[in-house]
Amino acid sequence: MRGLFGTLFLAAAFIVWYAQRHTKAAAIAAARQACRSINAELLDETVCQTRYRWCRSPRGTLALERLFVFDYCPDGMHRESGSVLLTAGRVEAVVLASPKRAGGNGGRADRDIT
Repeated sequence: MRGLFGTLFLAAAFIVWYAQRHTKAAAIAAARQACRSINAELLDETVCQTRYRWCRSPRGTLALERLFVFDYCPDGMHRESGSVLLTAGRVEAVVLASPKRAGGNGGRADRDIT
């Protein structure tokens, strides 16, 4: 019985680790695409998860919402911050902090990346 619980615990830990890895990869891809769309460089080629919470998905089901932040360089000299919001593993929004350099949309580059 003890071995069964250990196996179930390890399986659950693996599933959580795999889901987190997949979500982070989606956030990196969204940040890369947003930076590419404004001819900016994604610094360090990574994102950092800063928040997660339970929320309702667009379909009305309970889902985990994650917020990732990243740094980018729009002009080769300045460092700006951006964020990627994912709900249930899907990109809901990408927000860039530099409205003047990011175009006329106020720095917001909403993306739905699958």
